[in-house]
Amino acid sequence: MNITRLSSCLAVAAAALAAAAEPVPALLVVQNHAGAEYRAPLSNLSSRLSAALSGDVFEVIDPGDAVGDFQNVAPGGETMPLSSAARLAETLGAKVLLVASVDDVSVVGTAGVVRQLSAVMTLQAKRVPSGAGVKGVTVTAVSRKYTNEEFAANADAAYSQLVTGLCRDATARFLPAVAQLKWADAPAKVNVAFACNYPGADVSIDGVSYGTAGTVGGAPLRVQATPGVHNLAVTFPFAEPYRVRAVFSENSSFMVTLAPTAEGLRRSRDDAYFAELLDRARKSGDTDDFCRTEKAKGYAKYLSSSHTRIEGMPETISTWNWGDGEAGPAIGLGLDVK
Repeated sequence: MNITRLSSCLAVAAAALAAAAEPVPALLVVQNHAGAEYRAPLSNLSSRLSAALSGDVFEVIDPGDAVGDFQNVAPGGETMPLSSAARLAETLGAKVLLVASVDDVSVVGTAGVVRQLSAVMTLQAKRVPSGAGVKGVTVTAVSRKYTNEEFAANADAAYSQLVTGLCRDATARFLPAVAQLKWADAPAKVNVAFACNYPGADVSIDGVSYGTAGTVGGAPLRVQATPGVHNLAVTFPFAEPYRVRAVFSENSSFMVTLAPTAEGLRRSRDDAYFAELLDRARKSGDTDDFCRTEKAKGYAKYLSSSHTRIEGMPETISTWNWGDGEAGPAIGLGLDVK
């Protein structure tokens, strides 16, 4: 883009900005479709593009700042599925979803002589919560030319030039195109509560994790969401997942009962047996030392011959005392774990 055209675009944007009341909240999601090998070299594109687009037009939210780098990552390594991104934008109060898609990264130049990086990125604005596309631009950026030796020594600099070019050109072309658009207010929310028989079960709505459900009979997880149909999932390790198309309305409550898998059932039986064993050992403190010792020996003998085994199962249980005090002997219980 030449200086005259850039100045003209910025002048149009400035005129539009003068009439704008305040920046529009927008969630930015950067997706890399160029290949897994380019995710690390372009990992700073999200933060730099967020900074470039933030200003008088948009108040940009980077999902890495809102939900963390490892939250809501698709199996293919994408930052976030678009359906989930639209719901997250809605949850965070954004009126706009900005999707930057790196469509291609390639090395151009004369083989064996020079190398030059080239990248193509599409930047589009989508309405929240529908996800409908409104305005978009496609930009191409290139690094300077390097010899093979220079490229090997300056690969980070080459990718930095690429990111700089993508941010500069996308901002110069995109902001004037969207500066005068009208965005609807965020839709009204309803309060929805979730509880589960498994403490710590994860609650996901439309692919976005909202935290852990409360316990049935205890304090539930409370979420604000748009009314209507949503994809609800409640999951917990070693339990069958609960997945349903649910209708949310004001003060909807979901009391979810998960069934254990075969592995979960086995672990539950083992845990229950171990808890009972410890309880019996604790209660044995009401008897004399001889009974406590004999019961401990019996438990140890049973454990040594039992087929029931879990990681951390005690191999022996022993009791001891270390002298008489004013309140009587001090008693101890020992669990030797392998």
